[in-house]
Amino acid sequence: MKEYKFVLDSSGVIRSNLDFSCGGYAIPNSVMAELTNRARDAVEQAIASGKVKPIEPSDSSLSKVKAAARETGDLNVLSEADLDALALALEHKIPVISDDYAIQNTAAKLGVEFKATFHEGIRKSMKWIFKCTGCRREYDGKTTVCSVCGSPVKRTGQV
Repeated sequence: MKEYKFVLDSSGVIRSNLDFSCGGYAIPNSVMAELTNRARDAVEQAIASGKVKPIEPSDSSLSKVKAAARETGDLNVLSEADLDALALALEHKIPVISDDYAIQNTAAKLGVEFKATFHEGIRKSMKWIFKCTGCRREYDGKTTVCSVCGSPVKRTGQV
């Protein structure tokens, strides 16, 4: 039997009514740092009772997640906590609990299962590209204003 059944992401905790009673949850410290108030208190109680375990992903898993997120175009919108949660899910071959569409999209690219708690979840995987809204020039995702025409650069999806 696997020691962990699910990895927690902050959006999956904040937007849910998880009670953690079944145990088997893993959470990276970076996700804990994103939680506030009641959500943090609930997870801290679950850690104290042994239902949730703080654990960190390996550098190898983190590198694989970053490569996949770069391919999908999600790397620039995923936080350190998002990357850590995905890396743990990949490493332990367990679902990540998240309502974050960028996490779900990258998870789908990696073949990692995800569980949405509040929203329905993604219906199809996307490859995000960044384009100027004026001249349609493509960018790497780090630029917000087109260097050619000065129009905003927006993220758009391709199936």
